[in-house]
Amino acid sequence: MTYPIISAKRVAVGTAAVSVEANCNNLFIKNEGGGTLYFTEQGADDTAVTAETGFALAAGETFPAALSAKTLSMIATAETTVSLLYVGEGW
Repeated sequence: MTYPIISAKRVAVGTAAVSVEANCNNLFIKNEGGGTLYFTEQGADDTAVTAETGFALAAGETFPAALSAKTLSMIATAETTVSLLYVGEGW
């Protein structure tokens, strides 16, 4: 399935957890490099992601499915850049 990219946002993520506003129903996450990225949707309790509780993406990997999220919690093993790819409906 092909997803047209509507817009993209780049975010710097380091070894301290950060909250990233996503507000999207169709979103792909790409780890541009640096270290392993761990992420999860941030819940109402604002609990930050850890390596034990998040999805892992190695450097250069893209999460294989579109996500829906309001706010993401992200942390990395080293400084990395993350691309949030906002996509339209698949075809």
